[in-house]
Amino acid sequence: MKITSQQIKAAEFKGHLYGVRFDGMQEMTKGRSPMYTWTDLVTGNTFLTKTIKELPNKVIALRKKYSNPPLKRIVSKAVKLSRKFYGFDPRKIKSIDVHWPKSLTCLGLCSQVSYVSDKTDGKMREYYHRFDGKVTLFAGVPSQKNGENLLIIKGKFKIQPEGITG
Repeated sequence: MKITSQQIKAAEFKGHLYGVRFDGMQEMTKGRSPMYTWTDLVTGNTFLTKTIKELPNKVIALRKKYSNPPLKRIVSKAVKLSRKFYGFDPRKIKSIDVHWPKSLTCLGLCSQVSYVSDKTDGKMREYYHRFDGKVTLFAGVPSQKNGENLLIIKGKFKIQPEGITG
């Protein structure tokens, strides 16, 4: 079966809606339909679907699978990141319940992030970090079950002891 330009355009459009990158189509042997290849921009995982209609459910299943590691491992990683970033153990560890949305809306490029923290000496200060490269801000659609919203920042930046760089 031949891959058409319409199939490719439709896949690219749907991929953008669901926060995945369309990587192409694999032609199959013996007249079988081609497989769509995708990369999830949130988890970084690559996966296949037979049709574009499968995409929403596949994205949700993949994000659910990779967003719920065992609690002990999560806490251990949080403590290590806190030690690396702040230089000391976290004062508290808070669990949040995130339900991955079926789609992400691209809000645009993210030029900087700012926050208020007492991370170094116990005094509240405002920190901001500018991004040099292409960093994109996505919003989860719809809102979370508790009414809160989910923002995802994707790009090439690092979380280091000096702060967020990139």
